[in-house]
Amino acid sequence: MLQSFRDNIKGFTAIFLIGLLTIPFAFVGVDSLFLSGSAAESALVVNGETLSELKVQRAIASERSAILDANPGLDAALLEDQLLRPRAEQQLIAAKLLEQAARQAGMAIGPRPVAEQLAQIGAFQSDGRFDPDRYRYVIQSQGYTSAEFKNTVAQELLTQQFSSGFINSAFVTDSEIDQLAEIIEQTRDYYYLLLSAQQQAEQVEIDSAAVEAFYAANSARFSTPEQLSVDYIELSLASVAAAIELSEQQIAQRLEQLEAASAPTELRSAAHILLEQPSAELLAEIAQRLASGEEFAALAAEYSTDIVSASAGGELGFSDGSTFPEPFEQALASLAVGEVSTPVETEAGTHLIKLLAVESSVVDVAQQRRSVEQALRAELAQSQLAEQLAALKELSFNAESLATVAAELGVAVQRSAPFSRDGGSDIAASAAVVDAAFSDDVRVDGFASEVLELGDDRYAVIKLVESIPAALLPLAEVADTITAELRQQRVAAALQQRGMAYIAELEQGATIEALAKRDQLSWQVVSDASMAQPQVQAEILQRVFAMANPEQRGSFALQPLASGDLAVVALREVTLGSVERMSAERRRAVRAGLLQSGVLAELGSYQTALFDSADIKR
Repeated sequence: MLQSFRDNIKGFTAIFLIGLLTIPFAFVGVDSLFLSGSAAESALVVNGETLSELKVQRAIASERSAILDANPGLDAALLEDQLLRPRAEQQLIAAKLLEQAARQAGMAIGPRPVAEQLAQIGAFQSDGRFDPDRYRYVIQSQGYTSAEFKNTVAQELLTQQFSSGFINSAFVTDSEIDQLAEIIEQTRDYYYLLLSAQQQAEQVEIDSAAVEAFYAANSARFSTPEQLSVDYIELSLASVAAAIELSEQQIAQRLEQLEAASAPTELRSAAHILLEQPSAELLAEIAQRLASGEEFAALAAEYSTDIVSASAGGELGFSDGSTFPEPFEQALASLAVGEVSTPVETEAGTHLIKLLAVESSVVDVAQQRRSVEQALRAELAQSQLAEQLAALKELSFNAESLATVAAELGVAVQRSAPFSRDGGSDIAASAAVVDAAFSDDVRVDGFASEVLELGDDRYAVIKLVESIPAALLPLAEVADTITAELRQQRVAAALQQRGMAYIAELEQGATIEALAKRDQLSWQVVSDASMAQPQVQAEILQRVFAMANPEQRGSFALQPLASGDLAVVALREVTLGSVERMSAERRRAVRAGLLQSGVLAELGSYQTALFDSADIKR
């Protein structure tokens, strides 16, 4: 019964891990993917344990990616870090608190479950099988070391294992199933008649006096707001960079600097046999078999508890000296090619390490030309933009026209379309521009604005060109709109009045059928309607299941419809549902739903208690 829910939780772990690998660089920033500088600094402290700024940035990026996946048309620029950060931090803190609670309960995750989880992730597979080289490439391309990523997996598995305790202790009683079945499986019998909005509208006349009175009383609704049009000069880092022409001398000089700084990196290819608390006899047995000439790869497949690498003969790929734990790296650095180390201890267990190959990695400077050009342009653009912004600020102060300022700077003056205080298109989509345009300095006194920050390294100065006052639209332009609105109001009021009259008759003993036939109205009887009756109008069905259980003469209500019609509804009978009438599949689904609700509620309460007692520093 609980297997499905357990599988869902396990599935979430896989989805979480895949999510770590699919966060675009653009969301995090390439520099922030490496633990250096501010990225490694503590952003959160939870009961004395730190969560780095890098973790927070990754969580923000993951949140942004999930929102964009669910809303493909959404502009990513709207999902600013400060908007997503509170939720991302809350999720990180919640996960850390559960992890701490699990450790305090004596729970731990060994290397084997981590390896099994990694082997199941499609991003690490080639031809349906785990590929160690692909694994290393994928995680390193996202800024993770192998140890860091495995630690992340272990933390997720630990949290999952701890949460499973709530699932295993949860249960649902038959009485709870019975009570829920009475509600969700109940059926209702009802009648309704329809009052036609179209027929009622034919009896409604709207004269010109009514239109004029409505126009006078609601003049604000029929006025165009004040609008402004501005001239503006825009400067951006992108436009400045695009205009920069680099000389061959500048590029060659930077390439020479890069070549001088790019010392060769020595890379070591390692394989290992990982053992968990091996006996001296086992270590001696493996050493004897190696000494007798047996292949290291075959022994790794037989003995290693790291099933990820065991399937590849123990191969771990290349390391530049920072991939593996320090004791492992020290031992690897001391080996000659083909040599096997003595047992090496790390947190993962005991390793027998073999050095497979040594290579030198040299930066191909010639291939770096494009990135060097981009970096040079970015550097020069930053300084040139700063100079241009300073000049723009000075030249635009008390300027009679932006044309002279633009000529001095060698840029163009642009003009906006008219926009109101609600903003507009292009530059008027910026709140900073709208606020400045409607300020007294710009709108009343006619001064140029201060230099405005538009975001994404874009800046502008604006100056008023034209002010278009608010104006009342001519009655002739809005008369049809007013007439339609007045007609709709009067039709709705008339239908409501008629509906209440019918309900009064129903309460005196009349029936829907008799009233409908008397007044030649459309009517319908519905028997044994369930909450999800597909053949019935949803608006009427929703009203029926919100009505009180009828007494002897029934329960009555009015329900406006989207068409404008009005339904007069008479509920005649409510039949409670029962478990006996439910299919076996339906009963299982109901039980699972109750169970999941209970588990989530209990886990939520537990997490709230953890938050309340935690020492959290942001």
